[in-house]
Amino acid sequence: MVTRLAFFSDIITSFSYFKPYLLPDKHYAFLVLLGIVGIAVSNTALIWYLGVPFDILASADYSRLVASLITLIIIILLNQVLLFWSTLASNWIGLRFVGRVRQEVLARFMMFSIMQTNRYSKGDLLARMSHDVDKTQDLFIELPFFLVSHLTTALLYCLMLFWIDWRLALLAFLLSPFFLWHQQFFGKRKKQAAAQFLKKNGTLLAYEEKTLTHLRGINAFDAAKQVKNGHEKSFAQAFRWAMKERWLDVAFSSSFSFLIYSMGLIIIYAGVKSIQAGDLSLGALISFLLYLGYSSVPVRGIAQAPFQAQADLAAAHRVIEPFRMTSSTINDARALKPLNITQGDITFNDVTFAYDECEPLFNHLDFTIAGGKTVAIVGRSGVGKTTLAHLLMRFYDPNSGIICIDGQDLQAVSIESIRKHIAIVWQGPVIIHETARENLLIAKPNATEQELVQACEMSHCWEFIQKWPLGLDTLVGNSGQLMSTGQMQRFSLAQVFLRDPKILVLDEVSSALDSQTEKKIINVIHQLSAQRTTIIIAHRYASIRAADYIIYLNDDGSVSQGTHQDLLTHHAAYREAVRWQFGEQAVG
Repeated sequence: MVTRLAFFSDIITSFSYFKPYLLPDKHYAFLVLLGIVGIAVSNTALIWYLGVPFDILASADYSRLVASLITLIIIILLNQVLLFWSTLASNWIGLRFVGRVRQEVLARFMMFSIMQTNRYSKGDLLARMSHDVDKTQDLFIELPFFLVSHLTTALLYCLMLFWIDWRLALLAFLLSPFFLWHQQFFGKRKKQAAAQFLKKNGTLLAYEEKTLTHLRGINAFDAAKQVKNGHEKSFAQAFRWAMKERWLDVAFSSSFSFLIYSMGLIIIYAGVKSIQAGDLSLGALISFLLYLGYSSVPVRGIAQAPFQAQADLAAAHRVIEPFRMTSSTINDARALKPLNITQGDITFNDVTFAYDECEPLFNHLDFTIAGGKTVAIVGRSGVGKTTLAHLLMRFYDPNSGIICIDGQDLQAVSIESIRKHIAIVWQGPVIIHETARENLLIAKPNATEQELVQACEMSHCWEFIQKWPLGLDTLVGNSGQLMSTGQMQRFSLAQVFLRDPKILVLDEVSSALDSQTEKKIINVIHQLSAQRTTIIIAHRYASIRAADYIIYLNDDGSVSQGTHQDLLTHHAAYREAVRWQFGEQAVG
């Protein structure tokens, strides 16, 4: 009893998270419920009238035969019209609910810090947004309609059974405890199997997603066999729990049918005895048996509802997880004041930051970037150069200290306004599987055709875009597969021209380019850097010589600052790095 109460309490608690996405269609849902009740009533009338012809045959009074058949046709027509409406409307409501929830889950994951979203694989996130949301729709839309239909039908059939012969009906109800025990036995096992399957299936989808993302690397290393073996192991784990879940489904259905048929045989025997005693007519017995037989459908449905709800509830818990998560980025709230940039001064004041439980990457970091200046940030791999960009965009927040732009604490202004004024060009450009035009419009949704072409010309990517079959309307492929690395970087710079940010961050944009392409991009960067604060994160020192000054991140989390010549003279690690790339002549 306690377990059952906890189960219903869990459903009610879960429902509270999804209520806002159900309420917009509540009036349509009410109409669907009316249609469902109408279907149950028409089904009840239909079964009763199916017994009438047998009484007509037994009494040899055929004058009522035509009228009874016409009545049956009318009832059947009404039943099918209501069934058509209810099915179509319930599917429409369900699809709208799925759309709202998927959009909200995606929006929430986009608002979380990278530290939080990195806990989930892409495959697992996709499983939550597709399969799990669909299961949640089954729980909170299909299941309520399903229960109303079956409960109404079962109640009407029960009343008819007692009206026809209360003794036979009582006998049927005395056998019902077997069905209750049957449901409890399978329900607990179904919940465990469903939860494990969802977990293992998420892992499998994540493995597949990673494989598809890195096909070129896998083929280059001839690692197809190892990947296949890993996939087989992941699939075997998901397969095990999938088969256990399906075994429980089949075992439940088969054993339930056995109970129903056994009850039917007992009722038939008792009914024949009643006919022999003259207490029941043939038509009434046939109607009774039809009601009893068809009652197995709602009874089976009611018995299976908690059983199936266990699996759907496990999926709903996975969807609810991002709703329960809290984040500084979410708590940022939309009510905070917007960031107002006038000069573009950036200050890191006593900033300490660490990833999860790791050692601090920065310890009491202090430096200032003057507005309108071009500053290069360099250092060994892993010292946190890109992390500075993440902190500036508030993908993370520092553990202590504050980051300011023009004296405004970034945690005291809205994230939306921060990202509106700052543009980052990553080492791996962000390009979606859409046309070139749609990718450019991400930066400026209302850009004109002239502005799009001008941005492409300024970034030197119009020269290859105009050669494409459809120009800007050409599909660029997943992650920009139609373009080379250098072309993708220039395309990303075209997005920056359109965005026209107050602050620009360039993260290793030339690290994987040939010298000719690198020169083109450096020229574009010089144009972009004019009259805005620019941060260049780089390993290749050729791309930072034009910087007004350089910030070197030391291994101990501190910083050293100065011009290129200052650091060559006074900073051994910087001098060694330049010597390694350009030889003794560069530092002589």
